[in-house]
Amino acid sequence: MTRVSAGSAGMSARRLSALDDEIAAVVARGDLPGAVGLIYRRGEIAYLRAHGWQDVAGGTPMRPDTLFQIMSMTKPVTAVCALTLVDQGLIGLHEPIEKVLPEFRGQRVLRHPHGDLDDTIERTRSITLSDLLTFRAGIATLVSPHPWKPPTPVTSAITAAYDEHGDNSEAWLRAVASIPLETQPGSAWSYGTGSEVVTILAERISGVPYPELLSQRIFEPLGMVDTCYVVPAGKQHRLATAYERQPDTPTIEVLTSEFFTEHRPTAVTPPFPRGGYGLVSTVDDYLQFSRMLLAGGTLNGERVLSRRLASLMTTNHLSDQQRAALPAPVVDSYRGQGWGLGLQVVIDPALHEQYVGYASRGSFGFSGALGTWWQADPVEQMIQIFMYQLLSPDDAVRQLFQNRGYEAIDE
Repeated sequence: MTRVSAGSAGMSARRLSALDDEIAAVVARGDLPGAVGLIYRRGEIAYLRAHGWQDVAGGTPMRPDTLFQIMSMTKPVTAVCALTLVDQGLIGLHEPIEKVLPEFRGQRVLRHPHGDLDDTIERTRSITLSDLLTFRAGIATLVSPHPWKPPTPVTSAITAAYDEHGDNSEAWLRAVASIPLETQPGSAWSYGTGSEVVTILAERISGVPYPELLSQRIFEPLGMVDTCYVVPAGKQHRLATAYERQPDTPTIEVLTSEFFTEHRPTAVTPPFPRGGYGLVSTVDDYLQFSRMLLAGGTLNGERVLSRRLASLMTTNHLSDQQRAALPAPVVDSYRGQGWGLGLQVVIDPALHEQYVGYASRGSFGFSGALGTWWQADPVEQMIQIFMYQLLSPDDAVRQLFQNRGYEAIDE
């Protein structure tokens, strides 16, 4: 049984109890199937509660050890894995990746990001590991479903590479490397494809399959016993059902999107494990990962990452111009934050509060497309983790959890 102690963590038990009531009300209204929330501060778990249903139709209640598809919260894990290779001297953060991935040699760059694929110029420099981890490699992302980012020739080509070679990492890499870069390496931020390239890079450097590499370098040292790409048969009863909200109605139904059903983590190990999504985890496992980063790369005597690289990972790397160039509405969520190595970093708490939620300068974390979210605050020595499974997450309930956590700080 996990010990929960609000007072020892310098937090108000009364205010955390009120947070409990508010989340329960959200679930009771049918706005959320269920959720698990955890707040850790000053070495103590101050709050750990499960609300609602892990599976609504089956009447399975949400539990503190429920397994969640964490989607893009896989990216920080991938970044740490890559940085352990840097710590070993197996690759430099600013070395050209083509030393390991020769497929990227001679890659050209579009004259205009929206231009034809045959209208290109020379690349000014090679892509580096740092570029991949900060999403400034210049590699285009997938076609976006959002109207503010219509398809272009290069995003359509990247999407075709995923569609045609999604089960073969080597064929996928060759296809992606044959497509011109959208922008010059290091010049602009574009969310998406870099983490998958990092996966292949890490496998080639280490000679170890990526899921096994994560276990060796992160999961086993940190005691992350439930984090994996494929849920074993004996744990599948703990996997939360994913839901979606029907357009223009309050109705929540089981998620049927082909992308998510194809990648549901209950079959065999995927032939191409993705560095950008795909992991399953629990609030407790992700707490261990977050504690390690908050402590500068170490946990319980196990150093996973050097203090220098842990600090660099949780530092903003985007210039003001790069953040300002992001398309709306993405730019709103970045008004107060930037991007480190595989995660978001708060650089202006006042703006962050206005558009996202409460945080101290230097807080870091990320979220996932099915409703998982995490933030670590070095100033308050606090970690907040909130997990549910609903496509197009309800940002209001996440912000409620985030802000009420800060309001419960007593000392």
